[in-house]
Amino acid sequence: MSIYDEIAKESGVNYIRQSAKALTTIKCGGVLEHVFVPANVLEFSKLVEAFESVGEKTFLLGGGSNVIAADGEVKTPVLLTKKLDKIRIENGCVFCECGVRISEISRRAREHNLGGLEFLAGVPLTVGGAVNMNASAFSRQIFDFAESVFVFSSRACDKRICEISREDVDYGYRKGVQGIVVGAKLRLERIDKQKSILLANEFLAKRRAKQPRELSLGSVFKNGEIPSGKLIEDCGLKGTAIGGAKISEKHANFIVNKGGATASDFLALADLAEYEVKNKFGIQLEREFKLLQ
Repeated sequence: MSIYDEIAKESGVNYIRQSAKALTTIKCGGVLEHVFVPANVLEFSKLVEAFESVGEKTFLLGGGSNVIAADGEVKTPVLLTKKLDKIRIENGCVFCECGVRISEISRRAREHNLGGLEFLAGVPLTVGGAVNMNASAFSRQIFDFAESVFVFSSRACDKRICEISREDVDYGYRKGVQGIVVGAKLRLERIDKQKSILLANEFLAKRRAKQPRELSLGSVFKNGEIPSGKLIEDCGLKGTAIGGAKISEKHANFIVNKGGATASDFLALADLAEYEVKNKFGIQLEREFKLLQ
């Protein structure tokens, strides 16, 4: 019996094999050999404890953006959070589990005339990913709204799941809470339902005007004083393709799957962009995405 079989038996959560194409927004990569899908926070906690007890690292996967999975067989165990999707709205606050999509929070919040997350319209993002990376756009960030985050096995307290207030999180650009996120408490703004819908549509239109519509994982590199897309474009790399992957002609900080792309194609283009920008400008690009391998 493998360690994964033992953990499945101990936690009561079986694992499945699944293609990375089905679980990531860029739809490329190999086969994930050990995908666990906990049905609730209790099962999630049992899995995390079981893997911690044997010193095995896991990879948390939500909406599948910002992630590229390696080609071939990926042995790293994956905890898929899609069923951790409970939401409770109370006194202007939204209490949500890590697998809840930001779009669903906005939809549910509108029924209570609450909003504020319209700036993330069109982004396939879950709460866990949003607070982990401090998702931001259009001069707003998720930590403008996250009053606290619930984290598993934090050293901040003795409990297995504890609440960390925003004041105790060292957040910044593309930097959020560390550790395994179980959920968050968001304090939203009072806003008329129709105004929220209109605002979300405006942000979505702006996003679509600047970003490619093809399959991608989102921005490839973090921005510095000079936007990474401009640096890559100034190296003449827009439209450069390797295999089925291409540096977007619309926005050079996006690598798109133009059909049949592999993870190796994507990573080769990321390497090329880093090399050319470093060679021409002396600037080291910093990768924003996570590699699952």
